[in-house]
Amino acid sequence: MIFFMTYFYLLFASLTSFANSDNFCKPNDNVCIVKNISTESCDSENISCAKKEFGFEGVEGFLGCPFVIDNGQFKYQKMCLEHFYNNHVFRTQKFTPFIEAISKPVKDRFINFSKNSKWKKMVVDYLTIDNFLYDYPYMDVALETEDSILKEAYNGLNMLPLELDIYINEHFYGFILVKGVGWTGFASDIEANNSKYKPGAVILINADNMKNKTLNDWLEFREKTALTANSKKLRTLKMSYAKAGEKSTVADNFYHFLLHETAHLIAFAVDGIHPHKDYRRNPIPLKDLVQTSADPLNPLKTVYPFLQSSWEFAVNLSSTDESSTTVSLNRILPPDSRSLLAVKKSSFYSEDESKKYSESEIQTLYNQLNDSCFVSLYGTTDFTEDFAETVTHFFMHQQGYEYKISLLDSQGVLKANFEDKIWNSSACRSKVDFVKDLFTK
Repeated sequence: MIFFMTYFYLLFASLTSFANSDNFCKPNDNVCIVKNISTESCDSENISCAKKEFGFEGVEGFLGCPFVIDNGQFKYQKMCLEHFYNNHVFRTQKFTPFIEAISKPVKDRFINFSKNSKWKKMVVDYLTIDNFLYDYPYMDVALETEDSILKEAYNGLNMLPLELDIYINEHFYGFILVKGVGWTGFASDIEANNSKYKPGAVILINADNMKNKTLNDWLEFREKTALTANSKKLRTLKMSYAKAGEKSTVADNFYHFLLHETAHLIAFAVDGIHPHKDYRRNPIPLKDLVQTSADPLNPLKTVYPFLQSSWEFAVNLSSTDESSTTVSLNRILPPDSRSLLAVKKSSFYSEDESKKYSESEIQTLYNQLNDSCFVSLYGTTDFTEDFAETVTHFFMHQQGYEYKISLLDSQGVLKANFEDKIWNSSACRSKVDFVKDLFTK
């Protein structure tokens, strides 16, 4: 075990220099090996040279993960990288800065790596792999300490409802400001490996994406990433998320972001919200789900009651081995099982136009969303985002924020709109009651 951990650490310690060294044999070596550029710009001499210089000679791939050539490009073996990613020291309480942060008052839990290059490097390593796994391989990760962004982050923390204090105090391992990543931010789960500390999460904030953006600015940008270029050309999407009579602000944006990520933190820390904490990803082992349920015919009702208004389980019959049979969670979008949202998964931030909603689909999209138990289109992405969006909208709704999307044609005529109306819907009662009960215990 000691040997394995030492080998694992050394591999990761090589990552940043491997990707960003100033002493490469030839200028394109790092591009060839790390950034998935066409093999036409690479040659075997360059690759061999780079491997030798960075200690990868005899290792067929990035971090020991084999390469394959797919459509003329070098590709890393994704499952192998995911293994390193999921076992990176950053994900555990062994990462000393997390223990230092959670021992402080919440207002002092910003993790500043300016005086510790070793830990700083480990964060950059982890986020570099995260960029690779989520298809942002061309970005250079760095940490941010800008005072104005830090101030907005603290303002957002101070705005969080008192009902969240118990979760934040015990499960919030601090926040980190970063740049050069492909997302706005995320909550990275921290595993429990010490009885003194509880599972939770550290929240990472992409300073580049949050600078000077109001909540409406950010949500409108996010929503449009799910639409094709032609949709955005022929339809105008207007987002409104503010208190009545008030304008959307940058502070609202940070508040919304921190509510959303705190909801993810809670799901990591608390049993029975959704399967992510237990299984990390869809699909879920059927035998585990049924064995833990008092109602095997409807396991979601007793194991994950939050999910039953918007998700149903479907057995995957591809395996003949009963012990390895799995289930996937599919969206429930009543009353029409043929609805657009039932057959097409929402995809945000992707550059693949085929995954986005076309101009002919989006009017139907928002009308169908109004008939569902989802509070936003982003919440339909998967059950983890459904919970995070529902909790976020729950608290913002309580505090007087009104959420509305208007879809206009090229002449400015209203074609469709959407509002999160689940709070008084009898069809969505179990979902709303679950969230209310969670924060009133």
